[in-house]
This record gives sequence, C-alpha cells and structure tokens, in this order.
Amino acid sequence: AGGASNLHCDSEKEATHAPAEREAELRTAVGEARAELAEAHAAEAAESLRLGELEAELDRSRAEAVEARANWAAEQERLRGEFVEARAAMLRREGELEAELEVRGQALEEQRVAAAAAVATGPSCREEELTAEL
Repeated sequence: AGGASNLHCDSEKEATHAPAEREAELRTAVGEARAELAEAHAAEAAESLRLGELEAELDRSRAEAVEARANWAAEQERLRGEFVEARAAMLRREGELEAELEVRGQALEEQRVAAAAAVATGPSCREEELTAEL
C-alpha cells in the first residue's frame, strides 16, 4: 500500500506541478508573442518612416519637374521673342538693302544713259587725242 501512496503523491505533484509549468510556458509564449508584436510594430514604423521619406522625395521630384517645365516654358517664350525680334530686324535690313539696291541701280542706269548719250553726241577720247596730234 505504501507504493500506491507514493504513486498517488507523485500524481498529485504532477497535477500541481503541471499547471505551474503550463503557466510558465504560457508566460514564455506570451512574452515571445509580445516581442514578435513589438518587432512587427517596429518594422511597421520603419516602413512607415521609409514610406514618408519616399513620399517626400516624390513631392520634391514633382516640384522640381513643375519648376523645370515652367523654366522650359519661360525659355521657349524668351527664345520666341528673340526670334521675332531677329526676324523683324532681318526684314528691316532686307528692306533697307532692297532700297539701297534700287537707289544704286537707278544711279547706275543714270550713269549708263549719260555715258551712252556722251558717246552718241561727242567724240571719243581717242578721237580727241588723234585730232590733237594732227
């Protein structure tokens, strides 16, 4: 009967020891789960921070693109203005040259007419030289 009594005590010890061991295991599991949850929260916070940085970088890039487009448009407008001014100056100069060419052409025509009239009405220089020698 003494052996049965020991067996009963062992069962009782196991019965009282098992819940304490189970409680320790559960506490360990809960601690591990809390640690994993804390790691997950930290990873989420890091990802959130990284996402915020990427969004800020995207906003900066968009602002730079808007500024670049505005600068490009302003440069195009400036170049158009320069082109219009250069074209107007070229057309003015072309008009001036055409007018000068017209004046010179008329002057040459007058000289040609005067030379033709002189030849038709008077002796040539060679004739005057021959006459003077005689």
